[in-house]
This record gives sequence, C-alpha cells and structure tokens, in this order.
Amino acid sequence: MKSVFIKNLVFVSALAGWAPFAYSDEGVGRVVSVTGKAMARIEGSDKGRKGVPEARVLRPGDSIYRNDVINTGSEATVKILFSDDSIMDLGQSSLFKVEEFEKRAKPEDRRVEMSLGYGKIRAAINQKIGAQGKFKIKTRAATMGVRGTEFYVMSDIASSVAGKESKTEAVAPKSQVVVTEGKVEVSKTVTSASAPAAKPVAVMPGEKFTLSLEPVKIDLSNRQPASV
Repeated sequence: MKSVFIKNLVFVSALAGWAPFAYSDEGVGRVVSVTGKAMARIEGSDKGRKGVPEARVLRPGDSIYRNDVINTGSEATVKILFSDDSIMDLGQSSLFKVEEFEKRAKPEDRRVEMSLGYGKIRAAINQKIGAQGKFKIKTRAATMGVRGTEFYVMSDIASSVAGKESKTEAVAPKSQVVVTEGKVEVSKTVTSASAPAAKPVAVMPGEKFTLSLEPVKIDLSNRQPASV
C-alpha cells in the first residue's frame, strides 16, 4: 500500500509542479492533467453552485465537485487527485460521476461513491478505508467495494449479439475489473430495492473479473434503411 501511494504521489507531483492543493472552494478534487477535450457539469442538488458554470471545459488546476459528471472525448484523458489522496485516471470516451464524497472526523471513515457510465478508469486508493467508511465505484453491471488498492475498471455501453435477419437484438452491457495491487470486492449492481443483496467476489492482484447485465431485448422489426 505504501509503495502504491509513494509511486502515484511522485508521479502527480511531477505533473503538477507539486503545490499542495487547497479545497477551500468546497471542491473534493483537482484536475492534475488533461489531454484532448474533457467536459464537466454539475447535476443534482449541487447544480447552480455559485461561481461554477453548469458546463465547463476542464483544465489543469480546476476543482472537481460532488455531483460532477465528467465526460472525456475520443482522444481525451483526465487525471484527478482527490482530497483523500486517491487518484483517478479517466480514459478516452469515458463518462464518470462523483456521486458522493463525505469527509468524516477520521479520514478512514469517509464515505465515497463514484460511478462509471462507460469507458475506462485507473484507480489508486491511497488511504485506507475503515470499518465505518466506504469507497465504492459502480457501473451498470458491477459494484466495487474498495479497501485501499490499485485497479482498472472497464465498462461497455452495450454488447450486441444478434443475427442479421433477427428482429430482436440482445444487448448486455458488461463491466470488467483488473486488480494490480490490494483487493476489490465485486458484486452485481442491484437495480431494485426489493432485489436480494448481491454476494461479493474478492478479486486479488493479477486477477480479472467480468460481470454482465441480463440481456435486454430490443424490438428491431420496424428498422428501415436510412434515407440520405
């Protein structure tokens, strides 16, 4: 764990010229680097935050807020350093949201939840999570509970399996997690309050785990050739 923290902190320091980030503007993170074009917008109860445009182009040094939705372009990447020293590297064509970021008196009791709509992230969680805390990353298919680790998450928009003549197409979004250090507990994302709790699977260093949603049938019987 200590080696992961030092490795990532040194890398971020080199990119940022290392000046300790201040979060006096209620931001929960800062953009360290951006390649290409990446956008952010605030949703939910934080929409309309004073002094923050509803939609903004991200640049190094910009604050990231709770309820921020970040979208990277097809040739864009973003590195974010959060106030708990966690680092998120967003890959190209990714949709990422900071759902919850609640600090507590004890740092290990913090409660953090993020979601990846689609795309890829590399996560380095550098401060431990205590028994009273949580750090979760959710996709449509999988929920990852983190206790301090380094891992990758990939989430598809959809996977299609259908014959050319078929009138229906099975679409099954899937998510994949690859652990490089530490441990991640992966379970199927529960989409209904009445659904039973999903039993987590512990994914260890060097392991890869994939979860897929149940196929959804889409009626293609009225599909017509496009007219130009």
